[in-house]
Parts: sequence; structure tokens; C-alpha cells
Amino acid sequence: MGQFDSDRTVVSIKNRMKNLGMDMDRYIGQVTNKWDSIPSGFGFTCKDNKAYADLMGALVQNPNFGADSMIGASQHRGASFREVGQPDSLHIILSTRPDPSGATCSIHRDSVSVVTGIDPKTGQLIYDPGKVLQHVATDLLHTPLIMPSSRDGIVFGFRF
Repeated sequence: MGQFDSDRTVVSIKNRMKNLGMDMDRYIGQVTNKWDSIPSGFGFTCKDNKAYADLMGALVQNPNFGADSMIGASQHRGASFREVGQPDSLHIILSTRPDPSGATCSIHRDSVSVVTGIDPKTGQLIYDPGKVLQHVATDLLHTPLIMPSSRDGIVFGFRF
């Protein structure tokens, strides 16, 4: 058992993935690091090349996930997948290049989902521009201010 296997963030995300039909323990070789700040998540390596390919295939086939566009994945290196249909969403990045922690892959829970659905004709993710601004402010820039929302117009306030 690795040092992060029983960590609350790791267990919570793995359980959410299980509820979406994916047992991450089939693919993960080692959890290399974790973080609890928004967005909370962890870095990991796959067991081997087959597990990496199987995880990639499982994400492509899972209707709860869609592949990110080049713009949506621009802050990450590797193949990027986002959960669809939740106000917060899981975001998974798969790569073969290690980062300083040794992780080649990562998964985190964005507090603001930028995805509203998947286009049934093209299979591409549909993004909510208002949520993108809110996501950048909260999940990327870590500001406590709430930014423009396509549903409620401009919303300012503190995030708790």
C-alpha cells in the first residue's frame, strides 16, 4: 500500500470514478502526490503501458467523459478528459512524460465544470463560456471571487 492510498482526497475521487463505472485501481500503479487545495486531486503513474492504454480506451468509451479540445486542455500536457453533466467535474490528464513528482497522469475535481454536454453528432465537448471564466478564476487562479456565470449573469461574492 502506498503512502497516499488511504488519503481522503484520493479515496473520494476513486469512489466517484467507481460510481461512473471505472475502477481506477485497475490502472493505477502508484499515487505519487496529492493536493487538497481547490481543485483537489492527485498524480499517479499507470501500472504499465497496457494499463495506460486501457485507461485511455475506458475514458474514450465512457459516456460520462469527453475528450477536451485543444483550448480546454491548454493548461495541461497530455490527453485531457472531462466529466460531463455535473456542477463540479472530474478532469483527468494522461501523459507518458513525468512531472517533478514522478507522476505521468493526474486526476482532480474542478469545483466549476466548464462542460454542459457532448455534441451527439461530433462527440466533442460543449463548453459554457460563462463557466469557463468562473473556472479560470476559481480553479486556475484560486481567487475567492465568483466570476460571470452564463446562468445568473455576473455574480460576485466570496467562495466558501
